[in-house]
Amino acid sequence: NDLSKSLLQAKTSHKYVLADVYTDWCGWCKRLDADTFGDQQMVDYLNQKFLVVKVNAEDEGGGKQVAEKYKVTGFPCALVFEPSGKFLGKISGYLRADQYQQALENLIKHPPADPYAD
Repeated sequence: NDLSKSLLQAKTSHKYVLADVYTDWCGWCKRLDADTFGDQQMVDYLNQKFLVVKVNAEDEGGGKQVAEKYKVTGFPCALVFEPSGKFLGKISGYLRADQYQQALENLIKHPPADPYAD
């Protein structure tokens, strides 16, 4: 699936991976795409540090398994991985671009002891 490819690519590009887990019916997912991921400063930040992959949690081709494996129960939810492929944790829900960037920085600097917990 796309997440597996991105995790492999991350090792050679030395970038973190952000997997944006969404559903087609999720209104907050659409707002996150438009407001947060549409913000130019956020786009620049993500391009610099991350490989971003979209994961549809209802896609039988792999998205569903990703959502189950990482215990995603609400949407939108970002799964964040180190360049090595190690799962760091998740960012749940809608945040403005500045808040989202801060949440990503905090997660990178202070990953939770149990990244699978919400």
